[in-house]
Amino acid sequence: MTKTFEQAAAALEPKRSAQLAQWIWDHVPLPQNLSEDEKIFCFGLSLFEEYGDRDAIRAWLGQE
Repeated sequence: MTKTFEQAAAALEPKRSAQLAQWIWDHVPLPQNLSEDEKIFCFGLSLFEEYGDRDAIRAWLGQE
């Protein structure tokens, strides 16, 4: 069973989710060695980006 975005986000440390959100925000290429939770989280954020909801990404910035 695949986790939902919310489940994956909850499994990540706040500092890590903020870092990943910053990469999505800045359009930085993601490393290949992401965990499954990190991949799901990044995919979810990229969907927000695709549909123009950058405020959803902004909410994850600064979670350190």
